[in-house]
Amino acid sequence: MNILASGLSARPILLAALCAGLAFPSAAGAAVKLPKKRPVLCPLLYEPVCTRTSLGVLTTYTNTCLAQADGAAVIARGSCSSADCPPAELPVCGRKGGDNRVFLNRCAADKAGAMVIAAGTCPEVCSQEIEWVCAVNEAGRRGDYGNACQAMIAGARVLHPGKCIAKPACAVEGLRVCALDVRTGKEQVYANLCLAEIANATFLRKGRCVEGRLRKLFKRRGAQP
Repeated sequence: MNILASGLSARPILLAALCAGLAFPSAAGAAVKLPKKRPVLCPLLYEPVCTRTSLGVLTTYTNTCLAQADGAAVIARGSCSSADCPPAELPVCGRKGGDNRVFLNRCAADKAGAMVIAAGTCPEVCSQEIEWVCAVNEAGRRGDYGNACQAMIAGARVLHPGKCIAKPACAVEGLRVCALDVRTGKEQVYANLCLAEIANATFLRKGRCVEGRLRKLFKRRGAQP
């Protein structure tokens, strides 16, 4: 999968970028501060890489250092626009330039530089029933929406049911959750829902991503722990 991206613009010889890191205090009830940023100096090397950003958008960067400084996950060497998309009809709703649009498949949306909001077609009319969701828009801003359909019409990808909970700090305590890391496309365990939200990860379920022995045993007996 690939995309025409803006990461190949001219850069200064040494670029000050930002790199994120999480701190986990050991004291019970303490708070986990949001990612602190520090400057990273990257050389001007033209070794393009295709990456996926924290918004799930494919972007070509001039080199790996610049991609990592922006928190993008490198998925292939070379430009994202170098491969062709299959003709499979698996429509997705994407957002680009302030407009929603239906793409033939995820690859086609990626190649166009769109943020995929959801599988299927884009909704045009929503009910007014309130079922709060937390979603992130193409500018990377998280916000509360009355329901998932309203979030999609506004061009936002739903992160989890309920209102957004990420504040200036996340509590250490809480239940683990399994969420989809849009940069890698893989399931990942987060210490709690707050940290998953900060990462713009899509909530899948509570607990581990890989089922433990106890849960498997309950499932075989037709019950849930």
